[in-house]
Amino acid sequence: MALALICALVVLLYVRTINYYYVIDDNVKRDGYMYEVPLDGPLPSHWTSKPPKLYRVFMIGMHCVNVSVIYLLWGWAPALLFAVHPLGVWGTAWVTGNYYATTAYFCLIAYYLLHVFPNIYGALGAMALYTAALNSTICALTFPFLFLFIGTPWGLVLLFPLFMYLRGKRFTAGIKTRLDFNKGKPVDARFTWRRLLVMTKVVARYIHVCLLPEKLGFFRLFGSDLHTNQKRYDWTHKANREFWESLAVCLTLFLGGLYINPVGTFWFFGIILLHSQWNLTGQFFAERYAYLPLIGLCVIAGTVLQHYPIAMTAVVTYLVYRTNKFIPAWEKMKSLWKNDVEVFPENPKVHSNLAQYYMNFNDGKTHIPAYRVNETAMLLQKALAMDSNLWEVNMNMACFCATINNVEDALKWTDRAIEVLEPIAAESGKFALDKLYDQRKRLIDSIEQGRIGADDKSPSLTPPAGNNAEQNKEKENDKSKSESKTSKRVPKPARN
Repeated sequence: MALALICALVVLLYVRTINYYYVIDDNVKRDGYMYEVPLDGPLPSHWTSKPPKLYRVFMIGMHCVNVSVIYLLWGWAPALLFAVHPLGVWGTAWVTGNYYATTAYFCLIAYYLLHVFPNIYGALGAMALYTAALNSTICALTFPFLFLFIGTPWGLVLLFPLFMYLRGKRFTAGIKTRLDFNKGKPVDARFTWRRLLVMTKVVARYIHVCLLPEKLGFFRLFGSDLHTNQKRYDWTHKANREFWESLAVCLTLFLGGLYINPVGTFWFFGIILLHSQWNLTGQFFAERYAYLPLIGLCVIAGTVLQHYPIAMTAVVTYLVYRTNKFIPAWEKMKSLWKNDVEVFPENPKVHSNLAQYYMNFNDGKTHIPAYRVNETAMLLQKALAMDSNLWEVNMNMACFCATINNVEDALKWTDRAIEVLEPIAAESGKFALDKLYDQRKRLIDSIEQGRIGADDKSPSLTPPAGNNAEQNKEKENDKSKSESKTSKRVPKPARN
């Protein structure tokens, strides 16, 4: 009965997502193991389409199954906390995020088999499931090492499929792509003992967002531009006040968690360490990475709160409120970018992203509607005022000028974007730089041919853009060539 009520609450929270649209990264196919990532984003029409309703039902059902396995393993309290936690939104309301929920599903079932059948039969079943988890997302990489500490020796057989995966094409190709991004950057990001300071800060941030999920969005300023900004890199790697506070948070949770529930403690720390930026790869901090480790924290918290009904009610009420408020951000691209602007107003890139959205989605009109022009300009001016040294923002300003037929200013902002990008491009940024050079040539040709002010002849700017920071890195590392195309549509600006 308790499990049925918990699952009913999940359905009640997420049923609205059945009618939600595709959003960021949903255009990238995962069935090809992402050996090849598309260089250009999809047409704007993709973001006005929806995934099949049946798949949305599957996503909600996957979260319910994960909740059910947690219930069978650790009881109603951890299951309830996990069911209504806002970090579950990433795996339940977002098509791409559901891959992380799938990884959690395979890991949970594997752990359940080893827990119920601690023998060769349970081990064989767990190996098959763990192999599937590895082929879903990389989050399951450290899962087998948990069994070194939690008293289930049969779990160590999972090291065999892990070994095979680490030697396979998917992992080797993926890690090479990410490591290549570090090459030729102005800031040397090789591992030193100082990286332990960074890792401590990152883990503490994940603890904070799990325990107090007040600010949830896609692009945080934390950890950005470390490869190109020496000042920011040194600050992040410094034993400053943030480090000591982070260390205190991590030690308190680890020691207290060992006393309360060792399995939950090793589950959280063992998996989140994979995402602690020991190698500065991927998106620096992303809530979606916390879906699987969150299970461990819910086990710890549930073990304590189940004995205090009033405290449990207060915590669950708060989590339901935060989840209910965050789910609508995933309805469509516009709501997702607006949420970022509201939650992370200090990040210039989120203002640029929303401006980019407004420039691409013009209700079928050739130019930006008048009521959007001022808002788009304001967003870009805000971004530039915060940081004028971001090539993406300068690129988007160039595109904005082109959409209002101010080609001379578009050329000026393009030159500025090139000036900013050239010193930091190296090999990984060559694709973006080439696109900017091509854009500059077309703008000059437009000016020389006297096409300024011609409504149907404004230059089309093909962006060096991706769908998010992590995907841009992968795109820029793709060595394949794409033929530059010139169209007469409204420019498509760069997204950060």
